[in-house]
Amino acid sequence: MNRNLWLLAAAQGLFLTNNVVFIAINGLVGLQLAPVGWMATLPVMGYVVGGALSTGWVARAQARWGRQRAFQFGLLVALGSALLAARAV
Repeated sequence: MNRNLWLLAAAQGLFLTNNVVFIAINGLVGLQLAPVGWMATLPVMGYVVGGALSTGWVARAQARWGRQRAFQFGLLVALGSALLAARAV
């Protein structure tokens, strides 16, 4: 079978596992850190709403610059976000 298909399947499996762990742990940690209980799941809400709002922009970027460049730009945005989160912690 095609090697790329196996790599894609493995990457998708790891991505979905990450989402499950993120959502399960976020509520528990958020409940300990948030000043009020309803704020415990705000990070998950931001994750879901951010993904939904960026879908159209990503599609336009891929159409304009190509998938590879748009993906590389997304990696830069992710790196910047990770550095900002590390700084906040």
